Amino acid sequence: MAAVAVAAVDAGAQGLATWGPMVTNSQDQAAHHVKIAAGAASTFALDHQGRLHAWGQNWLRLCEIPADLGTPIQFAAYFHAVALFANGSVRCWGSNEFGECTPPGGIGPVAEVSAGEYFTVARLVDGSVRAWGYNFSGQCNVPPGLSGVIGVSAGEIHALAVRSEE
Repeated sequence: MAAVAVAAVDAGAQGLATWGPMVTNSQDQAAHHVKIAAGAASTFALDHQGRLHAWGQNWLRLCEIPADLGTPIQFAAYFHAVALFANGSVRCWGSNEFGECTPPGGIGPVAEVSAGEYFTVARLVDGSVRAWGYNFSGQCNVPPGLSGVIGVSAGEIHALAVRSEE
């Protein structure tokens, strides 16, 4: 079951409120977070200094943030984590049992990422979509000709894309 995390403001100071069946890290909860994401049983939060923190279940070393990660502009997680950087590149860690942490060659530049159970979806700057990893239910079979996409999201075994109205 996925854990849920949400940003909350308390008496003028930003903090992190969590609920549901997850392990928390009170030190990270006290930090000033500017972005958050929930994995299957873990939490990821970017602090105001650009450092990514993770806590919760450390399945497949998911909560072990690579030391040389840098500052992502967006991140997502399930059983693996994916980070997007300002230059349009992506980096993944955690489970790679089905290639979910191995972006296809020639991908990019990427504008948005989302992590499914064992797959990753990316919206490229040109409005196209790429998906990689476990394809048991066809979740990595991006429909031919899909373009003009302005948003993507991955579920456990499916993916979604929102197109512009143009």
